[in-house]
Amino acid sequence: MYKRQLWSGVKPLSAAALSKADKGYVYIKGTVTELSEDKNGLRFKLDRKLSVRITTKSLKMFKEHNVNFLLHNKLLLTGKLTFNRQLPGLILYHPAQILP
Repeated sequence: MYKRQLWSGVKPLSAAALSKADKGYVYIKGTVTELSEDKNGLRFKLDRKLSVRITTKSLKMFKEHNVNFLLHNKLLLTGKLTFNRQLPGLILYHPAQILP
């Protein structure tokens, strides 16, 4: 019988050290360094490099689950990492993409 935990082998990437080779479905850790909300939803940056976006429609679900984003919070996120104009980006659709 195996005694290893399911996620014991997962090594999250650092938001500050992302490269184009890292694209795809990933786990990313970092600290919230910028935060803004407008009519299109919520945007924040992790370690001044990774742009994370939550649409207005999805943001309602985050608020229903009492998920709050504050500056200097450390987060572990999961999702599909993309690059647009050499800048890394991630879109959050559900609170389950924020891991403990």
